[in-house]
Amino acid sequence: MTDLQGYYARRASEYERIYARPERQQDITDFTLHLQKRVQRFAVLELACGTGYWTERLSRTAKSIHATDIGQEVLDLARSKTYLCPVQFELGDAFRPKPCEVDVVFAGFWFSHVPISRRADFLKGIREAVGAGRPLILMDNLYVEGNSTPISRVDEEGNTHQARHLLSGETHEVLKNFPTREDLLGLMGGEYWSGTYFWGLATTT
Repeated sequence: MTDLQGYYARRASEYERIYARPERQQDITDFTLHLQKRVQRFAVLELACGTGYWTERLSRTAKSIHATDIGQEVLDLARSKTYLCPVQFELGDAFRPKPCEVDVVFAGFWFSHVPISRRADFLKGIREAVGAGRPLILMDNLYVEGNSTPISRVDEEGNTHQARHLLSGETHEVLKNFPTREDLLGLMGGEYWSGTYFWGLATTT
């Protein structure tokens, strides 16, 4: 189990508290509607689905969802929810998704955990799994001073890290990058949009 996997295993039951923060409700509403339009009537591969928070929202318009995550603890929570389209959950590594036939790939709040040196590898793994030219949608956090967890360390590669505190009192150092619009478009191209707390990118594999 990686450090990141261990952290999310311990955080699973409290993970969705972040989405209850009042100041983030407008972004959640706007991004939900935006994503639902982009996956409407499509078969979706969702990578790093976590507790199924965004899976449930995608299921309101998607044709079907194949949702994967490396953590059993978060998948157990995701499976307990009700969805409005067929959803298949499976243990899986976001860096090496299994080959599958889908219309679109979605990864929410995962790209920020990808080390800079592995970004190209991550994108290659998706392309090898679903083929070239498939729509790919990414969504993640913007860094907002005074609201986001402060950066505690920058490593030699340029990855930023945060000290995350759980309700149990445990503290975990988590790699959490905040790529700029220029970073993302330079790496993948596509259409970028943002709110106050989240960014989105629609590109192709």
